[in-house]
Amino acid sequence: MEKINMTIFVKSEAVITPLHESHVQAAIICSKQQGIQVKLGATLGEVYYKIAEKGQFLGSGNPWEKICFGGSSFGVILAWKLTLVPVPPSVTVFQIEKTIEERATRLLSKWQVIAYKLHGDLFLHLLIGVADKAGTTGGKTISISFDALFLGPVEKLLPLMQDNFPYLSLNCSDCTEMRWIESVMHHAGFSRSEPLEVLLNWAQPSRYFFKAKSNCDLFEF
Repeated sequence: MEKINMTIFVKSEAVITPLHESHVQAAIICSKQQGIQVKLGATLGEVYYKIAEKGQFLGSGNPWEKICFGGSSFGVILAWKLTLVPVPPSVTVFQIEKTIEERATRLLSKWQVIAYKLHGDLFLHLLIGVADKAGTTGGKTISISFDALFLGPVEKLLPLMQDNFPYLSLNCSDCTEMRWIESVMHHAGFSRSEPLEVLLNWAQPSRYFFKAKSNCDLFEF
């Protein structure tokens, strides 16, 4: 955790990692009794891992071999009620980064028009950040990264992108096929060589530092 070294921000006095359900309840009750403000969050890593673990016993011919889900919840998560979604044995991911000099803002404008109309098997979102400016020493520019997950093979993704978002000029070389649980690792910033068990480590430090806005990451009691 990287603390913000500015006096205008309220810094956390402690970070409590529960190892049992009772620890969550005890931490909240104790904090409320002491008049301490509590902010809570939850990680999906263990849930994703357990889903992948159970999927291995369903057999390669079963359409429910891989199961995935997403979304956000409200409150302290102690149990999950999931809606199963069929996912093929292989999914496809890609990440394409463009800078302002490469007309990234034009792609952003096009993406805003088509994103909500894309096929349900395709998740395409973008991240805006800072990148080194080509041909300069220490120069910076704005970059936009298009990250995607497609529930299917590359040969089905390419024509879909060509019909809906040809401006991105997606090629086969930009895409990587992998298992669904590997795509979870990919989007979390882990390499494919790392064991899946890293998803179980609640103390795993964040690989990235960033500012973001969210409507349900933290809850006050």
